[in-house]
Amino acid sequence: MLCCKSILSIWLSLLVLYVIASSDASAKEVFLIRPHSAEQPLEESFRYQLFDLVLSVTKKQFGDYSIKGYQGKISQDRVMDLISRGIKFRIIATMTSEKRENILQPIRIPLLKGLIGHRIFIIKAGEQAIYSGIQSLAELKKLRAIQGHDWPDTEILIANGFTVVKSPDYLGIFDMLQLNRADYFPRGVGEPWTEVIQHADKKLQIEQTIMLQYDAPYYFFVRKNDMSLYNRIKTGLQIIMASGQFDRLFYNYPGHQSMINKANMAQRRLFRIKNPFLKVNPFKGGRYRYQPGEEKRFMHSAD
Repeated sequence: MLCCKSILSIWLSLLVLYVIASSDASAKEVFLIRPHSAEQPLEESFRYQLFDLVLSVTKKQFGDYSIKGYQGKISQDRVMDLISRGIKFRIIATMTSEKRENILQPIRIPLLKGLIGHRIFIIKAGEQAIYSGIQSLAELKKLRAIQGHDWPDTEILIANGFTVVKSPDYLGIFDMLQLNRADYFPRGVGEPWTEVIQHADKKLQIEQTIMLQYDAPYYFFVRKNDMSLYNRIKTGLQIIMASGQFDRLFYNYPGHQSMINKANMAQRRLFRIKNPFLKVNPFKGGRYRYQPGEEKRFMHSAD
């Protein structure tokens, strides 16, 4: 016959097992991500909303989750290094490069329809006439572009013969442009509108006549051999692309609507250059690439 002490011990053991089981059942996988800009709330960024949607449609299969933004400044290179070593971060969304694909595992489904490789410029106010007169790549290359020091775009431009000023700090780019340490800041067509408004004190404007284009897939990256997260993201992306959820999110995102309405891409002088650092080109045959006018089928459509 069991004594009271033994019975109490059994009950305590069962209680501990119950608490552990309950905890496991309700546990959320926490994903730490690097905010794109300190000036934009994390939840308002397209990257956050897309990642949240991908995790949401895979919740039943892969489990519950929460997303937290990293507090403080941290470079893309630093985040990728931490991911590769399994420290703090498990994912980053960024433009691909050969170097980045050697460090991390890309999920090769482009997230921005190739539009980040369509570059229009932020320039100093009052200098539009300089660019309106440019008719060739050779003329454009006489001016100084500015880019982040660890961005793949930097190496692409240098490989194509551009003069590129490198900045270690994203926000510092706008100061350097204002101080005439560079002439223009090439941006993906969805990026400059908000940035010019955010930096209105710098007296900058969006150049109106030129567009530079190169193939630039923008992927989710995870640590090599992190197959659980790789499979979850790939599965989620395939689900939302097949269902139309991706296109509805992409085209109804306010920044993208503004981009398409304001960029006036068809009327710009287009200068194409090569991306020599692209291991795999997912855009062959037009796949995943923005098709002019397709946004009309998805803007403001119901889920």
